[in-house]
Amino acid sequence: MATPPDRRTGFRDLGLDSIMALALRRTLERLLGHRLPATVAFEYPTIDALTRHLLDDGSNTPIVVVNGKILTDLELPEVLF
Repeated sequence: MATPPDRRTGFRDLGLDSIMALALRRTLERLLGHRLPATVAFEYPTIDALTRHLLDDGSNTPIVVVNGKILTDLELPEVLF
């Protein structure tokens, strides 16, 4: 198993290019259920910075991770009860 990257390492240092940044944005949009700017990975260039932004973006979208899976608000009642 590969070691996870340090969350303070820049995405560019991890090899992220513009195509990969767009793919990351699309994946996050699908998982979170709301739009993100195309430049999100460059505006918030580390895992720490991006996480802080997503948790404080004003969308009121709950971010819940259970067993490594990001759950939407529609899935929460089924998991919690």
